[in-house]
Amino acid sequence: MSRNKASISDLARQLGVSVSTVSRALSDKASISDATKKKVWKLAKELHYQPIIWPLDCARAAAICWG
Repeated sequence: MSRNKASISDLARQLGVSVSTVSRALSDKASISDATKKKVWKLAKELHYQPIIWPLDCARAAAICWG
C-alpha cells in the first residue's frame, strides 16, 4: 500500500472479502456477521482507515434538496 491512508478497497483486499462487505460491516448492517464486523473494524483501526466524507454529504444533500 503506497498511500498513507487505507481505502475501503485496501481493507477488502487484505481481508479477502468484497468492498460491499467491508462497507456493510463498517455501517453495522445486520446482514454481516459479528465475526466479520470485528475483523473489518480491527483492520480498519490498524490501518488508520478514515472514510471519505464528501460523497456521503453530497448524497444526503441531494436527498434533502430533491427528496
